[in-house]
Amino acid sequence: MSDIYLTAAKAVFSVADIKRADRMEARKKTKQFIYLIIIIILVVAFILFWFLRSGQSTKTKSTVTVETKNKAVALFNKGDFKKAIPKLKVYVNEHPGDIKARSILAQSYWLDGNNKVALNQYLMIIKIKPDDADTYYRLGILYGSLKENKRSISSLKEAVRINPKLAVFQAELAKAYARSGKYDQAINGWRRALDLTPESNSSYRAGIYAEIGNLYLLKNDSGNAGSAYEEGLKIDGNNEYLKSQLNKVK
Repeated sequence: MSDIYLTAAKAVFSVADIKRADRMEARKKTKQFIYLIIIIILVVAFILFWFLRSGQSTKTKSTVTVETKNKAVALFNKGDFKKAIPKLKVYVNEHPGDIKARSILAQSYWLDGNNKVALNQYLMIIKIKPDDADTYYRLGILYGSLKENKRSISSLKEAVRINPKLAVFQAELAKAYARSGKYDQAINGWRRALDLTPESNSSYRAGIYAEIGNLYLLKNDSGNAGSAYEEGLKIDGNNEYLKSQLNKVK
């Protein structure tokens, strides 16, 4: 009989132990769930903090950069290219697609006498904007100053191809041909420049005839040289240079 009671008591204790264990397991799972929620909240809070901080930092940085650009442009306009260059470099490094700023940087290098670095800046502009006639024009002049006549001609031909209606492009290409000893192409280039120059710009037109006459002289063609000088004097009768050149071929 006592064995029956003992067995029943053990059964009761077993059930109690099981319930106690279940409660402990439930509390454990609840704590784990709470910990998980806390971790998630902390992670989300950190991400939001980092995002907001990053956005604020970017905004401040952008404001400083624009201010730097404005100061650099002001220095450039004053002719202080040495001081403008480092500020423009900072801006261009952060805004590589800003063609206007890069062009000012290139001009600053050019005017400061650093032609090779200026040329590299213009080449970068061409990569961004392949049909920029003004940049090809400047490249042509820079290549010419560096005695790279083939590249000078190639760049200026691109400028003319993109914008064939600009007299100054035609004139610069004519100069590049002359530097390379291609006098016939140079004469043709000057004549195209002449056709594009308004008659009201008499001094420039007279200067073009002087260039044409000089090229004929280089070709040992004094007849056509004299005719060019005479045409120039019809436009500007007081041009002393044209008079002296004409006297050489008479």
